[in-house]
Parts: sequence; C-alpha cells; structure tokens
Amino acid sequence: KQWYQRRVAITAGEMAESFIGTWQTIASENMGAVLEAIGSPFLVRNIATRVKPVQVIAIDGNMMNIKNETGFTTSENTIPLDGTEYCEKTNLFPLPFCGRTILGADGIITTEGLVGDKPLKITRKLIDTTKMELVTVTGDIIGTRLLERKPS
Repeated sequence: KQWYQRRVAITAGEMAESFIGTWQTIASENMGAVLEAIGSPFLVRNIATRVKPVQVIAIDGNMMNIKNETGFTTSENTIPLDGTEYCEKTNLFPLPFCGRTILGADGIITTEGLVGDKPLKITRKLIDTTKMELVTVTGDIIGTRLLERKPS
C-alpha cells in the first residue's frame, strides 16, 4: 500500500487570522533590559516590567491592528504584514520605531527595524491555540513575554 500525505494550502491571511483575539501577558522576562538598551526612560521601564499588558489583535487583509492595554495607558498601532516599511511612535520607545513586518511561511510574525539607531526585532509565535510567545531582541539582549488567549 502507498500512503499519501494530504497537504492543505493555508494562505497568509488565514495564518494571520490565528493571531486574532485578546491576549493576556502571563509571564515576562528581561523586558526591562531590552527597554534600557533602546534608551527608554527609567520610569517607563519600571512600569513596563511590572504590568501585564493585554494585547488585542485584529487582522484586516494585510494589516494587523494591535491594541495594547495596561492599567495606565492604551496604545494602538496598525502594521502592514507584507513587508511595507512603516514608522510608529509607542509609549515604550523613546524614539519612533521604523521597520518592516512579515508573516513567514512558518506562521511567525517577525518585525525588524530601528528605534533611533538601535536595532530591534520582535517575533510573535503561536505555541498552540491558547498561547503566544513574544520575543524582543536588541543587540545580544533578549526579552520574552508569554501571552494567553482570553476567552471571547
């Protein structure tokens, strides 16, 4: 007998849709060091390492909207997923972030760019349908956050 493996073609839009939802940070490691390396002020770093932000992710075509909510602030950014360059100002970074974001064939959303002259790379990877790992890298400093999908 011959066995055939059935392949299912998944579009980039369908992969991106798996990130849609509300995600609660449940663990964070070394984010203060990342923020310090890119020049974020002490107060911002101190608050950012103590809060467990909620990310609300929505997808519309090739655009990803991320709303970050903490007990102190709410920020919202719309990011193209097709590699188009963009710049955004966030509460965490001292200068605007300019870079590109792509959704890879492996289903990982990767953002790479600069905050001023400091390189920054952020990856979002689904561990399963209920958990997402967010890894932030600048130079040789790595920060991670683990997020859990909140029921809708």
